Amino acid sequence: MAIDMLVKRGMWKSHAYPLGHRVLRRFGVSLRPPPFSTGTSLAWGFSLYFAVAWGAVMAFIQPNIGITLLISAPLAGGLFGAFMALFYRKRAGELKLPVWEYLYPTSE
Repeated sequence: MAIDMLVKRGMWKSHAYPLGHRVLRRFGVSLRPPPFSTGTSLAWGFSLYFAVAWGAVMAFIQPNIGITLLISAPLAGGLFGAFMALFYRKRAGELKLPVWEYLYPTSE
């Protein structure tokens, strides 16, 4: 329902429901689509993902990188996470998306 709404409002399906979310969903992890997530959770999630991926690639390409890797991977991950969070929050504002809890209320 939420993914269909995002696509109807003009968001690419690959942005509304990225590959990482689809894979995690197959393993039973329940995640909100990124446009409905908070900026903090987006920043942390993308930062951790990119820092680990960047660190693995750099360690494989240049095994003797040492301390530079310990500095560059978290820095690159943090920047990537911050910009991805800004992108998704800005895009959610442009599409005038409702609050996630309004779409899927939880019973307490």
